[in-house]
Parts: sequence; structure tokens; C-alpha cells
Amino acid sequence: MLKLRYRLCLTAFAMTLGASAIVRAAEEGASRQKPSDQKQEKRREDFKNLSPEERRAKWREEREKREAWTPEQREAKRKELRERFDKCLSDLKKKKTDGTITEQETKQLERMEQMKKRLQQFGRGGAPPPKRPNGDQPPAPQKPPAAK
Repeated sequence: MLKLRYRLCLTAFAMTLGASAIVRAAEEGASRQKPSDQKQEKRREDFKNLSPEERRAKWREEREKREAWTPEQREAKRKELRERFDKCLSDLKKKKTDGTITEQETKQLERMEQMKKRLQQFGRGGAPPPKRPNGDQPPAPQKPPAAK
């Protein structure tokens, strides 16, 4: 009988430790979340509750706000994004040199280095993308000449 009580107490203690470890890990994960991730998560929740028509209207509204930006506002946003990209890239490189990088972060580092190389190669170092000839529609594909 004493052994049974001992086992029950030990099992309850182990379950309590496991549950507290799970809760602690969840709290740490939530606190490590970036502010931009929290904003994205909030927007995702807001959009999730809208009907498709309302969602499209909201997207259009946000796009129109961005299109109404002055050149200075655009340049400031580009600079902010460039700085954030460079900071993330340097953090990943530092982790790689320290040897504390995960497999997922290694893949992210490779993709970011490729992206930076392409941007430098095409000389678009922050310049706006070229305008499409037909507004929002992509150019029509050209058909090869018909064989006779």
C-alpha cells in the first residue's frame, strides 16, 4: 500500500513538472515573438473575421494609402526595410560564426544572401520596381508564329 501511494505521488509530481515546463516554454515563445510578428498576427485575425468583399475593400484601401505616399515617405520606408533586412542578415551571419545557428536559420541565411546578391546584381538597391505597361495586368504572352 505504501509503494502504491509513493508511485501515485511520484507520478503526480512528474506530471506537475511536465505541465509547468510546457507552460513556461509557451510563455517564452510568446515573449520572444517580434513586434512585427504580433502586428501581422493581429492583422491576420482582423482579416480572418471579414467577408471576402470586405477583405478586398480593406486591401484596396491599404494599397491606396501606400500609393498616396510622398517620395520621402517611400524612401523612409525603403530605408527602414533595408536596415531591418541588413540587421537580420548580420544576426544570422553572427550566429553562423558562433556555431549556434539552426538548420532553418541556415536556409534563411542562404535565401537572404541570394536575395541581396540579386538586388546588387540588377542595381535596384532600393529603387522602386518598374511600372507595368498595362497597369495591374501583366503583359500578354507573345505567341510564336504559326507554322505553315
